[in-house]
Amino acid sequence: ANVGLGDKVTLYRIPYQDAKTIVLSNLDIDRLFGKKPDIQLIRETLVGIPVIIGDRAKVFLFGQSIGFFVKGTSPDGAVIIRTFTEVVLTSGDDVFDKGFKVYYEDIGGLDKEIQKIKEIIDFPFKYPKIFSKLGLKAPNGILLYGPPGTGKTLIAKAIASETSAYFIHLNGSEVMNKFYGESEAKLRTIFEDAKQHSPSIIFLDEIDALAPKREQVIGDVEKRVITQLLALMDGIVDRGDVIIIGATNIPDVLDPALRRPGRFDREIMI
Repeated sequence: ANVGLGDKVTLYRIPYQDAKTIVLSNLDIDRLFGKKPDIQLIRETLVGIPVIIGDRAKVFLFGQSIGFFVKGTSPDGAVIIRTFTEVVLTSGDDVFDKGFKVYYEDIGGLDKEIQKIKEIIDFPFKYPKIFSKLGLKAPNGILLYGPPGTGKTLIAKAIASETSAYFIHLNGSEVMNKFYGESEAKLRTIFEDAKQHSPSIIFLDEIDALAPKREQVIGDVEKRVITQLLALMDGIVDRGDVIIIGATNIPDVLDPALRRPGRFDREIMI
């Protein structure tokens, strides 16, 4: 629904029917339930839940959260699962990797940091006309820094979910290539892809591996990659459509040119 905690919404009552049959899909059906899944137990956990085709439902079974993709219902339209609903399980969609997204309310203990991110990123993405009318400019980039495991990558994924932006996740070490020009070409391809699918977010994880201080770099490849990254960050015309998010555990090793206004002009400690 593209809304989160604190947003105002308008609700409308829609007609619904009791579900006679519902088809649920999960890539790991056999691994999770074996050859004879307990349909009755699964149905009991879903009773009373309203769904339509395309929905994703989570249930808690066997001490873990399991996701299902609603592939079909009878009758069509909005239905509510009842005790008499026939539940059909199929193997197919990888709902773990593709179906379920991370949202701000899924992240605990970072309320202040998330509020800053909402003000910096969410508002320009969701209300571009208001920002344009007021003459306000979206940030060029945001640097998230802090110890490992504090939620930097999780926050970046939540930003993409909340804004419905095209999300590109790139690990800094993945860019480096020993062949001349390959690393720079890969960076150019990524930035071009982001512009073609804007609004988009490029998340550069472990950016310290991609852009350390140039005076401490020995190889020519690393120096060329840093120069190319700086040029690409400067070259995006409409920064409201493409936002760069960097994440690092050791911000002090980054090339200082990255942290000047116009590139990573906002920094948030996580």
